[in-house]
Amino acid sequence: MALSSKLTQIYIRDENPVDKWSYTFKVKDVALDIGQVNYGAAYDEAIDGSLRSNIRGYRMTVDLPLNKLYDSLVLRLGVNPSQLTAFLNDLITHFVTDGNEFLQISFNGTDWYNFIPDMASYRVAYTNQIARASGSLKFIGQGIITTIDSPLQAPNV
Repeated sequence: MALSSKLTQIYIRDENPVDKWSYTFKVKDVALDIGQVNYGAAYDEAIDGSLRSNIRGYRMTVDLPLNKLYDSLVLRLGVNPSQLTAFLNDLITHFVTDGNEFLQISFNGTDWYNFIPDMASYRVAYTNQIARASGSLKFIGQGIITTIDSPLQAPNV
């Protein structure tokens, strides 16, 4: 089971102090999933027959669909407004050319978390000879967090 929160603003930056870039995405809604990480199974049975929890912590996952990023307002540090292609070029340079392992993502602009790329997809589907492109960028938390901070929690209903 994963906790899910809808995001309206995402901040992504390079942790490298030499060539620092930072992007702000104002999106309609993007999901942040926080999944439970366990030691083996979620529960074990103790010798006395009681259940005990094997929770180790939580890991965050952010899936950024490209169609929502295309529709979002992209702001780059020093260049406002920017374009999504500049962000994708900076990502390629960051991971492929520079060989960095992670980037930093924030959901409120102050608390930063390290994320590694998990998956990138792009496909074109044809329906009645009309092409529709879809794709996404998926990032997964580099470390396991032990508490769910307030900016990560879903809003109360």
